[in-house]
Amino acid sequence: LLDTLIGSHPDFVVLEEKPALEAIRKSLDARPGGFIAALTELDESGRSALSKSYLGDVERILGEPVGHRRLLDKLPLNILMLPLIRRIFPATRVIMALRHPADVCLSCFFQEFDYRQSPAMANFLSMQDTVDFYGKVMALWQLYQQALPLEMHTIRYEDLVTDTEARMRALFDFLQCPWDARILEHHREVRRRGTIDTPSYHQVSQPIYTQARYRWRNYAAELAPWLDTLHAWADRLGYQPPPAPGTESDNA
Repeated sequence: LLDTLIGSHPDFVVLEEKPALEAIRKSLDARPGGFIAALTELDESGRSALSKSYLGDVERILGEPVGHRRLLDKLPLNILMLPLIRRIFPATRVIMALRHPADVCLSCFFQEFDYRQSPAMANFLSMQDTVDFYGKVMALWQLYQQALPLEMHTIRYEDLVTDTEARMRALFDFLQCPWDARILEHHREVRRRGTIDTPSYHQVSQPIYTQARYRWRNYAAELAPWLDTLHAWADRLGYQPPPAPGTESDNA
């Protein structure tokens, strides 16, 4: 949803869920001393070369030049690449899209990912692996927040679907980009763009709806072995306990 809202702005182009940074990571990993040493020793000339290489890969995937537009690389697992991103693109702005941990894990487990595209997708073949992987990724994200000078804006899915315009205006203020009314017509933009290579295409091509909030409660019995872990993460991320099913404020 968030990427289609942003992509509806004429000044943005969206790279769908493609591991465009992976070639750079592999090239640094193959250097003497390995990835960390190569990243640490990277000078301005090296950063510029890698930046141009990444842009070239992106434009080949897109089938068009980025030009004057701003690029949104929406791959969620770019969280793992934040040190690399910060080093090569020091002026980048990071959007952290949060959702209740149980909903995130449930959604990942239900998706039919292309495991050939990224070996990391194999972490979603079982719920146990999904929850374990979620915890590792989020722990790393919290570490990066403390260790890296990131320009980061956090936005919650639950807030986005109930207060879309206010949340998107705040985001575009962070991005230092003027507002455009087409942002709120994202479902029309999706249909205009045609095929979108994301597992949730059907959802993002529809008008905004709130029914997916706290969807995990429909599977509470099946999720029972992992709910303590997921609720602990929800608490760490500042989530309040969801409203009880059937109450006036219940949107699940």
